[in-house]
Amino acid sequence: KENLGEFCKDLLGPLEEYDAENGTELVRTLRVYLDRGGAMKETAAALYVHRNTLRYRLRRIEQMTGCRLDNSPDRFRLALALCMRPFLPPR
Repeated sequence: KENLGEFCKDLLGPLEEYDAENGTELVRTLRVYLDRGGAMKETAAALYVHRNTLRYRLRRIEQMTGCRLDNSPDRFRLALALCMRPFLPPR
């Protein structure tokens, strides 16, 4: 569990902290984006934001996680962390 916890913390921790400090929704944005297979139009509609706002958020997510959302292994790692996070102790 420690390794899994560290894995999730390393990927999602910066987003969770930023969201908590700034009242943003980067984790939710990432989840919705991945759930919709990276479809920008559908993600923006589901989040009720303009596509430019979504693009900005996705760039921030990439900067903060060090992952590229156009890279399949990175998307998989992020999706795995999002799926496993609820099963780990609260931060």
